[in-house]
Amino acid sequence: MEDIEEAAKRAEPEERRKLAEARKGTDEEAKAKRRTSERRKKRLPVPINDLPLLGRPVATTSFGIVVLTEITDEFVDADEIAEHHPDSDNEHVWAGWRVATLDDLVHTWPARTEPGEYERLRRWWQPTFDELRVARSSAKSRERRRANSHSDEASP
Repeated sequence: MEDIEEAAKRAEPEERRKLAEARKGTDEEAKAKRRTSERRKKRLPVPINDLPLLGRPVATTSFGIVVLTEITDEFVDADEIAEHHPDSDNEHVWAGWRVATLDDLVHTWPARTEPGEYERLRRWWQPTFDELRVARSSAKSRERRRANSHSDEASP
């Protein structure tokens, strides 16, 4: 019961402001900003000798289920991204990605088995049924929000 009360207290706007103020200038805040900046680049390091198929949803360790849109010929600078992608080296190139749509996810066949150690190390694999179920639910919510925001703009 105390845990619930503590969580509720932390969720209060004033308490959240205090926590945000306390984090300013800390290593934690700097790390969070770097993580957000890396995510906005919408790129994933992939092994050059084991590239995923473009245009098909894949599960990733960093970004959930995404659709890879391009593979660049730019090699990953391991020192530059060690914090976010620690196992990447000069045998990796960048893959651009986009968020998977509900249509993408509905037409994706789930993997028969959980990803193994190799798949986790390379950072991408065919999504499992459970991963697809969660992603489909999120995609439905995203599309519903998008539809509602467009209908709000259309109404007088």
